[in-house]
Amino acid sequence: MKIMDKQNKIDYDFLMMDYLKSYLFYHSKEQTLELMEKIIRKKKVAILTKDLETIGSDNLSTILSNLVLKIIRNDKTTSEIRDDLTTLLPAIIETNMVINNLDNTKKKSHIKHFVYTTALITTLASSFVLLNNKGSANNHSLTEKTIQNINNMDDIASGIIDVNNVISNQISNQGVHITQEVVETLPNEKENGSSIDKQSILDNFTKCKCLKDILKRQTELESLNLTKEDKIYPGCKLSAPLQRFIYEQSISNNIPVDFTFAIIHTETRGNFKSSGAASYNSWNDSYDLGLTQQNTKSSVKNFCNVYKVGYDKACEQIQYNDYVNIVSAFLEYQEIASHFEEFDAYEYAGCYNGWLNWKNKSQSREYVKIFNKAYENIYTKHHGIEKTKTKNK
Repeated sequence: MKIMDKQNKIDYDFLMMDYLKSYLFYHSKEQTLELMEKIIRKKKVAILTKDLETIGSDNLSTILSNLVLKIIRNDKTTSEIRDDLTTLLPAIIETNMVINNLDNTKKKSHIKHFVYTTALITTLASSFVLLNNKGSANNHSLTEKTIQNINNMDDIASGIIDVNNVISNQISNQGVHITQEVVETLPNEKENGSSIDKQSILDNFTKCKCLKDILKRQTELESLNLTKEDKIYPGCKLSAPLQRFIYEQSISNNIPVDFTFAIIHTETRGNFKSSGAASYNSWNDSYDLGLTQQNTKSSVKNFCNVYKVGYDKACEQIQYNDYVNIVSAFLEYQEIASHFEEFDAYEYAGCYNGWLNWKNKSQSREYVKIFNKAYENIYTKHHGIEKTKTKNK
């Protein structure tokens, strides 16, 4: 195993905070605290960033434990955040604390978790806030009577080794060396586990029924660290997670996967640079937004009605979030499909550009020619509809 320069080591706290902030953006505070407790207790977490996944559950636990204690100790931490994080103390102590016994040999303590918690709070009394005594036993709450009835609290507190030392020693002893360029894994790390989890996440997809579903799936796919090898079309400039999303939603909506790739190719003339773009239409005073150029007077309004989102928010999401933009395109396909008995790629492409009378418009006829070349010569793997792999089927 390579020994790395200490100056190049990754900032563990930054990686963990960045991951938790991303998770909290799409989940409730309670769900985020549950995830944090899982990590602290070294339980399996389905979705992790590659950097965090590589260092193993033991190190994740100690890193997060240390981070929680730092935040609790910080004078700038609000009382609300401190109270929330204090609920994690039992898990931190039970998992990471080491106690000295009478003959000075180190061993993991088997004292009940409420004694642990009280001892730690006593040790760090200047910066810790006691848990609300109105909480339930499940929240590991401490009442004044409980604290008064604990014997030898000072002895217990004095025997607790600083979590910082535990974390430093554990990472050092297990020989984990990480730099920005190279990540070395522990010898006993189960390398097959992550690939199994990855495939499980990829297989469990379904049609997005609300904005939250779209954003959640975006987070899941982007957290898998998909590479060029995971792309549906390696030569396509769209990212691997987004290509996968197009693949999933195509199957879920009963549209050939290649159709959307060819549509985006045609809209951008093969450059795939329309993300965040807004093209003005002088003929009806509207804009075409984002990756698949969704119109503000038709497509966006349809998205608002189906997904129960305000118009301004829908415009912003459709223009700047490619995943939301893709879903909006599928709503457009549904509207087109309502006028035909079966799927016809060229009719659908023509209608997508010039609506039902597209054949009477020279611009739309030219559009279909460009689409035809892309659909028949570039995106040819998935003209058919594949069997849906979803949680419900």
